[in-house]
Amino acid sequence: SQGRARAVFVAIALAVAAATVSGSYAYYLNEERELRHHAEQELDAISRLKVAQVSVWRRERLADGATLWRNPAFASLVTTHLSRGDDASGGVLRRWLEGYASYPDYDAAYIVDPAGGVRLTALTAPSQTSGAVGEGVRRALELGVVQLVDFHLDDQNALSRLAVVIPIPSTDAAGAWAGAVVLGVNPAHVLAPFVEGWPNSSATGETMLVRRDGDDVVLLTTPRFAAGGAMRHRTPVADTRWIASQAALGHEGPAEGLDYHGAPAIGVLRRV
Repeated sequence: SQGRARAVFVAIALAVAAATVSGSYAYYLNEERELRHHAEQELDAISRLKVAQVSVWRRERLADGATLWRNPAFASLVTTHLSRGDDASGGVLRRWLEGYASYPDYDAAYIVDPAGGVRLTALTAPSQTSGAVGEGVRRALELGVVQLVDFHLDDQNALSRLAVVIPIPSTDAAGAWAGAVVLGVNPAHVLAPFVEGWPNSSATGETMLVRRDGDDVVLLTTPRFAAGGAMRHRTPVADTRWIASQAALGHEGPAEGLDYHGAPAIGVLRRV
């Protein structure tokens, strides 16, 4: 009977231990779910804030371009300078464009002819438009609307850039274009701080802009935990283990996978 009592005691002790472990594990799972839910709510709120900030920034840049696009006095000066090489109109145009130096986004302002040749420089400018900016000039003159040239690497120093291209109508010939104004944007000045800033203290939190580029996804902004700068990190679109690849494939909302340096992460994805 003593042996049976010992066996019953051991069985009860094991049952209690099993119940304790089971209860602790259930508590742990519940706490994990609560923490994850809280983190996803925070990420969702931050993602909405960032999308709003980037959208407002984009509208402001297009509005800057529209002020020149719809200005007949400015169009007359551009037409006179490009068609006749008039120095007086060139001086007025240069002073006009130098006003963009007071805008924190812009660090280049220049006027190009319809072939893309740089004809007047106010801040800084390349000798000839090419690559993404050259294509932006072509599209602006073809469509007749202001173009925001997306993130690209500068041909001269391989730094991340954007540009606003404004088609300028000719006042000599109806329906023709005298040329275009290009406002060069350095995203490190305003846009990147908007995107990369985190509203509270976080050891691992970060916000990034990504874009599909062929079979890859490219990180457009500077990652917090990797060297190399903006537009230097790529992941394959087809490998959906990467959170950036999920974003490039159109997924929106909560996501889980690997970040750009292979660490497990959760995130929230939103289209801009």
